[in-house]
Amino acid sequence: MKTAIFWKTPAHLIVFGEDSAVEPPLNMADYSGSHIEKWADAQKKHPDLKWYEYDDFPRGRLIWDDNLKAYYFYADKRFLNDSALIDSVLRQIGISRADYPFHFRNDSRYRVENP
Repeated sequence: MKTAIFWKTPAHLIVFGEDSAVEPPLNMADYSGSHIEKWADAQKKHPDLKWYEYDDFPRGRLIWDDNLKAYYFYADKRFLNDSALIDSVLRQIGISRADYPFHFRNDSRYRVENP
């Protein structure tokens, strides 16, 4: 299933997506990397981010729950309040809200204090 991690900076929407296997015992598919690990790749692609840390911007993760046959979109509340932004993330990995059920969750791990 398609999974992803993502950020929204003032100048960029950064999405790293992949096809992930459903893993027992939870029967979930999750992106294989972390925000910390992928931040260096984001900085290489966008040199204007070289002075920032991975947690300076709103971010999130897309996980597949095979038990419910639905996606969980975990993110900073700024993502969850912006339908166009959510749709842009999904479009970049090749799915849409019309394709599957989605559960949207504010997750404190992805919260940032500054915009």
